[in-house]
This record gives sequence, structure tokens and C-alpha cells, in this order.
Amino acid sequence: MIVIGTQTGSEKLLEKIKRGHTVSDVINAVKVLKKNGFDVAVDFIFGFPEENEDDIKESIELMKILIKMGAKIHAHTLLPLPQTPYFRKDLTTINKNLRKFIGKYIPEGIIFGAWSNQEKLAKRIYERFILKNKIPVPRS
Repeated sequence: MIVIGTQTGSEKLLEKIKRGHTVSDVINAVKVLKKNGFDVAVDFIFGFPEENEDDIKESIELMKILIKMGAKIHAHTLLPLPQTPYFRKDLTTINKNLRKFIGKYIPEGIIFGAWSNQEKLAKRIYERFILKNKIPVPRS
């Protein structure tokens, strides 16, 4: 299996987080890999502070396309780790529409990953290091 890290289906977010690729690049990579007999998983990270409803819809649409192509989705929740650009940002939660979409495919093994545990861990990190230590959260 080859894992591709797209992180989001939003062109706006891909540019913001400096991924260096487009949604089309991801689709083309999956096409080439599947054509050549590889199993493919695509990493998505949910919960970017800049993520809005449109970005979530775009990620869901990309996941639908990739699933139809035979790829699996490796789901993650953004972890605000120290020394990363997201450490002191406001914590976000996973949108209910995205939860519903993920929940539909988890039993089939099409979407997998520790996103739910990562969401809980992100909350603990935020509470322990940001709120408890009263570290100011920069406003965008």
C-alpha cells in the first residue's frame, strides 16, 4: 500500500498549509497508482483552525471521488503539538456532517485511522498547555 498525504480537499487550505500540490495532483496520483496495481490510502487531517464549511464539503467531495477510485481514506485530527504553527491556535472540533460521512465508511474499512482518539488528545493538549498555562492564543 502506498499512502499519499493530501490532508484536505480544499485548494485554499492546501495553499495555506503550503502542501505544494493540488487536488488534481492527488486524483492523478491515485489514478496512476491504481492503474499500476497498488493499493492506495490517502491521508486527510480534519480540524484545521482555518477550515470552514466549504473546506469540509470540498474534502468530503474529494474523499467520495477517491473512494470511487478504490482508495482508502486514512483519517486524522489536527494535533496542536508544541513547536508547530498550530500549537497556539484555537482548538476546533470535527463538524457533524464530516462525522456522519466518516461513520458511514468506518465499518467497511474504507475510512480508518485514529482521528477520534486524536481529537480527544488535541483537546487534552490544548487544555493542559494552553488553558492551564494561560498561554495567549493569537487571533487571526
